[in-house]
Amino acid sequence: LLDKFKTDYDLEITMLSSGVSMLYSFFMQKAKREERINMTITQLIEIISKKPVPPHVTALVLEVCVNDRDGEDVEVPYVRIVVR
Repeated sequence: LLDKFKTDYDLEITMLSSGVSMLYSFFMQKAKREERINMTITQLIEIISKKPVPPHVTALVLEVCVNDRDGEDVEVPYVRIVVR
């Protein structure tokens, strides 16, 4: 997802959350950030929330904060990811 925003839209994701769970942010410790970058969104949500994604859930809605190449905040809509 981070790469897609960078290559397709020239935007950098600075924060990524699902509900009340913060999945990624630029101010996290470097080790934690790098560990999370290599996980799938589903894995991240399950590890952080300590609950499995229910089998009936077919899509997840994520909130993202992004910056453009000048470092300015850009408002983007929610991101819906199909997981099943």
